[in-house]
Amino acid sequence: MCEGLGLEKDYFANELSHIQYMAINLYPKCPDPTVTAGAVEHNDGGVINLLLQELGGLHVRRQKDGQWLAVEPIPGALVCINGMVLKVISNGKLESGIHRVATNSVRDRISLGCLTSPACYGECIIEPAKALLSETNPAKYKPFSYTEYLKIFFTDTSEFEAALNPYKI
Repeated sequence: MCEGLGLEKDYFANELSHIQYMAINLYPKCPDPTVTAGAVEHNDGGVINLLLQELGGLHVRRQKDGQWLAVEPIPGALVCINGMVLKVISNGKLESGIHRVATNSVRDRISLGCLTSPACYGECIIEPAKALLSETNPAKYKPFSYTEYLKIFFTDTSEFEAALNPYKI
């Protein structure tokens, strides 16, 4: 991913990927999936989420028209969901993926997410990667503390990227 963006291959080998955790998500079957959501629409606040799913239910929102698209599972394949921190580091070249999960009427759905986030302590500064900036591609975000950003992320749910609004240039 780093090389594809034009960054050094170890760009994230620091406090930007200090926290790595695994989430095992269970979405119990529901006879009528239209009456409940497995997970409401949201985007992830960290760097990236690698998701393993064996049963459908994941939907992503297409940027250009807001249409929801089903992400059908491929055996052994991982789904990559970009977080908002990756959007900032890429200076908007990569979007954060707005997604949701629907329940299944026949089977429980289990997914495994491996998420990477910056350090939540100290002063981990999030900013666009300098290697991606130029006169024709100036920074779209000012540098900010990940800790301060998280305070907004967990309290202001007025819109999907509300936590980034104070840092937009």
